[in-house]
Amino acid sequence: MMKFTLYCGIALGCLLFANSAQSADWEKELSTLREDVKVLQRQVYREQDRTDREASSVNGEVQGKISEYGDDIRRINGRLDELEHMLKTNEEKIEKYNRDMEIRLKILEGRPIPDNLSAPAPKLPTTYGAPVAQGAAAAVAGDKIMGDDLAPLDGEVEVKPAVAEEVVPVAEASGVINANNPQVMYDNAMKAYNSGFIDEAELAFGDILKQFPQHALASNAQYWLGEVYMKQNNLSKAKVAFKDGYEKYKNGNKGADSFYRLGSVFAQTNDKTKACVIFMSFDDEFPKANPEVKQKVKTEKQKLGCK
Repeated sequence: MMKFTLYCGIALGCLLFANSAQSADWEKELSTLREDVKVLQRQVYREQDRTDREASSVNGEVQGKISEYGDDIRRINGRLDELEHMLKTNEEKIEKYNRDMEIRLKILEGRPIPDNLSAPAPKLPTTYGAPVAQGAAAAVAGDKIMGDDLAPLDGEVEVKPAVAEEVVPVAEASGVINANNPQVMYDNAMKAYNSGFIDEAELAFGDILKQFPQHALASNAQYWLGEVYMKQNNLSKAKVAFKDGYEKYKNGNKGADSFYRLGSVFAQTNDKTKACVIFMSFDDEFPKANPEVKQKVKTEKQKLGCK
């Protein structure tokens, strides 16, 4: 972790140094151009005054020079506007790099993300609060899908269901904030997701699943990892994530949600057969699922014409 943090710091430092150097060059050019404009303006005033004094004998050459000076001034002013825009854009990029790197480091270190680092919250899809089924008997959750109904997708590696075992939360010291605290890690991951830091959320949810695959929050992390992939428009990864959420954490907090979302992804990829298998089996698989999720499954069945 320390090495990764150090590497991130070095990378960010190099990036900021490069951008700062570029900004300094632009500032220097801006200063030079501003001086050029002042010189040209003084020359125009002098030539104009000279022209007025020699009005009796119009000097075509002088008028031509004044016109050239005007063109030069317009060209330099255009370059000034361009450079000022580039500087502003570069400053915004540096600010974004600073913010994103700080978010990533805080997530990796398990420290809370300050509210003032949050990006504008995007409009989030409706979530489905399935009831807690942790530790429920198989008869409650159901076990009706057989055969190849949920066979591995083309090009995907089949993930064997984990052996059912009791989900035991890891003991946590009250008030302790560190990288081994799954609750803090999960809170940070959700905050990153809700604030629009999707890549950071992917990293954080994946870290929870690697470090605490049997924790009570693992089901939630697996489900939200699927939602992350949906936001990234990576439907292939979303299928695998929701499939794992159903197979590995069927009795967890988000088992029903993962099963429903797996069906909805199949529907989006025009695989009506598999989508209908899931939607038609949902009530048997999760008879005590949240009514809101059941209603959405019913709507999907009607939309697809599942029979």
